[in-house]
Amino acid sequence: MCYFQFIMVKISIKFLIGFAILLGFSYFSLFIVNSLNLKVPASVIGLILFAISLIFGLIKEEWVETCVNFLLKNMPLLFVPFVVGLSVYKSFLMKNIIPILLVVLLTTTITIVFTGYLAEYGIKILRIIKIRGKHD
Repeated sequence: MCYFQFIMVKISIKFLIGFAILLGFSYFSLFIVNSLNLKVPASVIGLILFAISLIFGLIKEEWVETCVNFLLKNMPLLFVPFVVGLSVYKSFLMKNIIPILLVVLLTTTITIVFTGYLAEYGIKILRIIKIRGKHD
């Protein structure tokens, strides 16, 4: 086997491992939502669990990096079915365009502000941990 083939096999295995991890989080979060009868989308629960796992080192970034980069590069293709499906509801969307736009703008603003505050809080915690680590 030549070096190029070895590299391609290695990348393929890394991709499959990352995909299996992401799929596992997706199905686990779906199980949690169905078991607890939550009104929160399973994808949100999955993202929270995934982020917590990355933060606490249960999952290493290298394990999912190849798969995540591939999915991010091909994200527009993943939204094509969604956009086509919207065309079926064109009349409904046009009748309710103002409330839909208000909800989208409001929730986007709230999400951006909340994320900013959460990031600032996380940075402060990391600085405190770093300072305490120097004094030990």
